Amino acid sequence: MDRLLHTANALVSLAALVTAGGPIAAAGAAVTVGLSWRAIINMPPVAPDLAAELARDMAAVLDAHHASDDQRALIPQMVEAALPDPTTIIGAALDADRLMAQMEAALTDREHRLEANLTLFRATLLPALMRLLNDPDFTKTLAPQFMRAVLDHLNEMAAILTELKDRFGSLAGALDHREELHTKDLEILAFRFNLSPAPNTPRNELLVQLETRAQEVAEMKRELESLRARFPKLDNQITAAKELLEAGETAGVRAMVRAARKVLHDAHLREGLEQDAELVEIDARALLYDGQVDEAFRVLGAAADSFKAIDPLEPSRRRIRRYFNTLYAYGLHFGGDGVKRALELIEPSLTDEMRDLDFEAWVDGKDCVATAYSQSGSAFGGELGFDCIRKALEIFDEILSLPELRTYPLILGRTHNGAGNSLARLAEIGLERKDAEQALSYAIEHHKIACDAAKMCNAIDEIAQYANSLGVALATLGMTRGWPNGKQLLIDAVAAYTEALEFRDRVNQSFEFSETQNNLCLSLCELGKNTLGSTGKEYLTRAKHAAQQALMVRVKDRYPVPHARTIENLALIEQALAQHDSCSDPAPHLRAALAHVEAALEVFDPDHMPYNHQKASTLRDDLRRALQGDAGDPG
Repeated sequence: MDRLLHTANALVSLAALVTAGGPIAAAGAAVTVGLSWRAIINMPPVAPDLAAELARDMAAVLDAHHASDDQRALIPQMVEAALPDPTTIIGAALDADRLMAQMEAALTDREHRLEANLTLFRATLLPALMRLLNDPDFTKTLAPQFMRAVLDHLNEMAAILTELKDRFGSLAGALDHREELHTKDLEILAFRFNLSPAPNTPRNELLVQLETRAQEVAEMKRELESLRARFPKLDNQITAAKELLEAGETAGVRAMVRAARKVLHDAHLREGLEQDAELVEIDARALLYDGQVDEAFRVLGAAADSFKAIDPLEPSRRRIRRYFNTLYAYGLHFGGDGVKRALELIEPSLTDEMRDLDFEAWVDGKDCVATAYSQSGSAFGGELGFDCIRKALEIFDEILSLPELRTYPLILGRTHNGAGNSLARLAEIGLERKDAEQALSYAIEHHKIACDAAKMCNAIDEIAQYANSLGVALATLGMTRGWPNGKQLLIDAVAAYTEALEFRDRVNQSFEFSETQNNLCLSLCELGKNTLGSTGKEYLTRAKHAAQQALMVRVKDRYPVPHARTIENLALIEQALAQHDSCSDPAPHLRAALAHVEAALEVFDPDHMPYNHQKASTLRDDLRRALQGDAGDPG
């Protein structure tokens, strides 16, 4: 019966907190420092007769259900395990059924979850809770009286605990000086460290309990330091746990343990997933080498989704920042459906929720999509190419309109660079001259802003990239304006490429190095073919050297499409050499040019790269006619 009386007091406290806990909720953290069931239940009961009557009713229920001795001992244990954190139900005005459901949900022990025990638990407690929560005398008179007593008690506890903390540096420090404390202080300190002294416990017994707890706290602190040495990634959790332990917050230490276990679990899980992901990426590349783009798309998507167990946003981050580029790079270099599949991989991740939860990843994904449309438009040409590039520009404009971008200068620079590239491509694939010049002028302004942002951040790679893009826009505008109006723009383009190459080398940034060399060769070629005499020939010689430097990286087997574009440029350079006033024998240059362009046409797919295929075909036909006029049939 004593156990049931203790349980009944707990239910009275619970019902009082639910119905009349407003004053404690208003008092805030100053009093909740001592708010624990053990402290509250061990207070003198405000309604002893009601608690005794409830205990008798619960005993009758147990008798009616023929409860075993084990079950009679288990029900009070289940009640203590199921009692919610007092701070979560203060003044919550829950009805009996909802409170009962919350308590049942808190039972996790296997024995507690047995159906027979849950049924008995419900049958014993629900009538008592319904009586308390529906009794106007209790809810309007007894419960408020109880809460006032609790509030006074907690205020007294808070004041004493604050004094002890100030005096000894921490409550754990007060434990170590327990012999110096008054009995009242010892009692409150015992409650704070989750002990359960009975009312009027003798001082000697309190000292014994606190000595044991002091030893346990010291041992736990040593164990935490040992954990820190073995698991450095738990440093933040361990520091927080020690602070809680010093304050007597053992519940906080348990929360730390749960958090630390999750950190270690996630670390182990991530390690296994990362290893698996690396294997999947190798598998995907092997599939792409075999031309199996759809299967590579499937395995990469599955690999990304496997990280959901760690973080719901991680699959989207993987798709955007890692796996997109695998498919996109394949499509860019080899043609086919790689670009299309890359877009399909990430577009479902670019949601408003993703923007709110991880702005940088969302912007990265938007940038990937816009860049893909822009570069695809350049390859397609015609109306389809125009539509792709316009879509890219819409996305870049959307990003640039975001107020958050002001705090991300590197993203700002990248977006301006992407918009500039798209405008330059739009001009390249066939705008009317006036519109093309306007688009290129806008592109140059975008690239200058991008370069300034990169230099402000001292971002070396970005400085090189944006200087290269600026060179492209300057060169394209120079060629659009024609000779001699565009001469200075071409000279400025060569200067921009030269600046980019100061930050790029063939070893560490091989593909980017080749891209800048490829662009440089085109500007030098344009300057050379329009400049007479030795100066023009020197420009063309430098252009040929730049193209050859690019081809040292752009080998056909690894980069067939970029290789084809560069050898097409070599064809243009050889054609310019053949036509230059310094050339006495054009035939060798024309034959070399024809060989280059025919090799490029082996790669340019008329279905996936119609614009490049058409340009190269026109150049091939011009070279054949020139050779026929110069030396007969070239065959």
